[in-house]
Amino acid sequence: NLSAFHQKKLQKLHDKYSTIFEWGGDIPPKAQRFFSSYAIWTRLTGDDAVPIIQSDIWDVFCDYLDLYIDILKCTEALKSGDGVDEGEKVLKELHVGHKNYLDYRKENDPARPMLQSLYGKEW
Repeated sequence: NLSAFHQKKLQKLHDKYSTIFEWGGDIPPKAQRFFSSYAIWTRLTGDDAVPIIQSDIWDVFCDYLDLYIDILKCTEALKSGDGVDEGEKVLKELHVGHKNYLDYRKENDPARPMLQSLYGKEW
C-alpha cells in the first residue's frame, strides 16, 4: 500500500497525463489485477506515433519512473516497532508481483502463436 504522500503524487501524475492521451480501451479482465487505476493506457497509431513516444510518452514514463524509484527508496527505509523489516516485506511483494506479471505476459503475448510457429514452443 502506498503512503498518503505517494498516493497523492500518483494521483497528480495521473490527472496531469490522463487528459493528454486518449484512453486505450479496456484492459483484458485477466490483466486488470496488474494495473493501477492511475495507469496511463493509450494506443498510438499513424505516422505521429514515434514522435509522440519520443516526446510525450517519454515524459510520462520518466515521471512515473521517478515516483516509483522514490517509493522504493522510502520502502527500503521502513521498519516497524517490533523490529520487523516492513520494507523488505513490501519489496518481496513487489518482486512477486513483477514475476507474476512477466509470467502472465509470457503466456498471453499476442505474438506467442506466431513466434511458436516460427521458432518452436521452447522459444
